[in-house]
Amino acid sequence: MKSKEEILREFGCPEIPFNENVTMYYPAILSAMDEYASQQAPASTPPVSAREDVFNEIKQERIKQDAKWGEQNHAPADWLMILGEEVGEVNKAALEAKFGGKTLTEYREELVQVAAVTVAMIECFDRNHLPPPPSK
Repeated sequence: MKSKEEILREFGCPEIPFNENVTMYYPAILSAMDEYASQQAPASTPPVSAREDVFNEIKQERIKQDAKWGEQNHAPADWLMILGEEVGEVNKAALEAKFGGKTLTEYREELVQVAAVTVAMIECFDRNHLPPPPSK
């Protein structure tokens, strides 16, 4: 979490010493700082770089899927069957890790595939069901 001085600098007030002598603005500054602190992400949120790494894996999987299958334009029910098959593979990998002595490596790989299929579903929906952007 940022210090009080860092927050003041961020708000464009680096010259204001943070002490009780700042009588008129002190309550407002404290209130703003409390609000700022309450809006910060909880400690359990992964670091941005870790999240970006996961998103990059999903992006790479989408590239592989497009290379293998080309652009896919299925009806929603068909997409759900494809997604269901991928979720089944996640279930299988988790069960094999729990009862079959395998590691969770395949489980994680299958989760990335589920996420990538979900992204493909959204891309298809946006391509085929959203109104075209207004012409200029």
